[in-house]
Amino acid sequence: MRRLIAAAILLYPRQVRSRHGSELGCLAEELIDRDGAAAAAVVARLAADGVGQRLRSRTTLVVMAITLAGSSVGGLAVSDIAAASSPAPAPLRAHHVQHQHRPLRRADRTPADRAGIIAP
Repeated sequence: MRRLIAAAILLYPRQVRSRHGSELGCLAEELIDRDGAAAAAVVARLAADGVGQRLRSRTTLVVMAITLAGSSVGGLAVSDIAAASSPAPAPLRAHHVQHQHRPLRRADRTPADRAGIIAP
């Protein structure tokens, strides 16, 4: 169990680990041993809090912003290269765009069509 707690504490930022890492570990072990708290719940909560604090730190936000911007620019560059290297589609001709009316087939006609009645 101590290894899981130590792994969850590694998710915290370095400053928090150096100041409060041993206290967090002792507190988690005490919650599990003395109070009978579920070990999985304690470790999961430690991990979630560690990730939350890491996401709130400035360094992580800067790294995430740079990574997001770099991947966006890179993705756009790759899509532009792919679009430029693909063959151009054939131009549409006018007669392909216009809809041609065809007479109704015998199977498509209603009894009113067959009798020559035109609906208003």
